[in-house]
Amino acid sequence: MMAGLGTTGLECLVTQQAKIMTLAGLPAEDIDGYAKLQKALLEAIIAEKDNDRAIQKMQEIYETMKAQMSENARKILATQQNQPLDKEFEALTSPWMRYFLSFDPAAFLKKVTCPVLAINGDKDCQVISKDNLPAIGKWLKAGGNKKFTIKELPNLNHLFQTAKTGNLSEYAQIDETISPVALEAIGTWIQAQVN
Repeated sequence: MMAGLGTTGLECLVTQQAKIMTLAGLPAEDIDGYAKLQKALLEAIIAEKDNDRAIQKMQEIYETMKAQMSENARKILATQQNQPLDKEFEALTSPWMRYFLSFDPAAFLKKVTCPVLAINGDKDCQVISKDNLPAIGKWLKAGGNKKFTIKELPNLNHLFQTAKTGNLSEYAQIDETISPVALEAIGTWIQAQVN
């Protein structure tokens, strides 16, 4: 598993956005307010199966919670919008997003009986290693799998490239396709399985 999920899709998106905002240097209280709003919006999608009603509920949540945010947090919120709000909410109710938000890897990982190598870069800001690697190990162990290796690789981003920050904007600046550290970890693990 390379940068695989051990948490739900909803948890992944909330922690991902918080990490990206942290890397951007935003104050903790603004990040916390934004994370609470994002979580409430995403939970509304899961709870309401009808897209129109889900969008209406999201608009209500957005307006209520936005009013409670600091001026700085409202400015940050405005910069996060790539398109009109109704279009963003519509995109969040797509079949794929609904599936991803509800996806819980625990059910699948508990069924895996073959040897597993789960690796993640410690600078990954899309699938946070500190959240997902322990969860992967927990679910594999809960299913009775005793042949798994969990490994956090230092200074690697989501694409397993050597990175300074792990921020998404850094991807295009990195020439490395995949770090030799990642290849070594994979190769060593495969060799150990074969032997």
